[in-house]
Amino acid sequence: MRAFFVSFLLLNSALCFAQSEDTISQADYNAALEHYNQGTDLYHEKKYKEALPLLRYATKLNPYNSDYLFALSNTQNALGQLDSAVVSITRAMDMEANQPDYLMHRANVYFKLKEYRKAATDYTSALKYQTDAEVPIMEEHAFFNRGNCWLYLEEYAKARADFDKAIELGYDIANVYHNRATVLIRLNLKSEASKDFRRAVELGSTISGKYVEKYCQGWGTT
Repeated sequence: MRAFFVSFLLLNSALCFAQSEDTISQADYNAALEHYNQGTDLYHEKKYKEALPLLRYATKLNPYNSDYLFALSNTQNALGQLDSAVVSITRAMDMEANQPDYLMHRANVYFKLKEYRKAATDYTSALKYQTDAEVPIMEEHAFFNRGNCWLYLEEYAKARADFDKAIELGYDIANVYHNRATVLIRLNLKSEASKDFRRAVELGSTISGKYVEKYCQGWGTT
């Protein structure tokens, strides 16, 4: 998530006012910042319903601050208001294009909406613009998530490549190995799939254990 979850915009508040001072008053600017800070505090406390009206009002008072919209979108996402979350983050992206954290967030929302192609496109863009990012993303997460998009889209070779990359980058968790094993089965690479299911079990996956018991005994591990 973006830096607002850490800094609450204190570092760049002067710049934001400079960008919008011709169109909003100092009083509205200050009130928007106050509502934003209160809203993000509530967000961190997981009081999303209470945070929502504060962040919505912040964006109304100062519609020129992309981080306010990003905060609003995160809150809408947490409340399951997924279509609204897409609208809010897209508005933020209209102001600040090619921000990897914005792209990653919208991709995650698209994934929840089962818009897997759109999600994959945004994950790809997030990785593309990662090099010079002010707020970097965790690349291993992006590769894993995009791999899941390809899995749902039945593009198994792409899914395998992304899961491979996630593991290469150190994302050593059960879900990566379980999902890669699922892909490897689709690619008729059952011996390799067996290894991944067993690795997932080592990392604590109970569902992978059921796959090992039911399917992997005759597949081998070499």
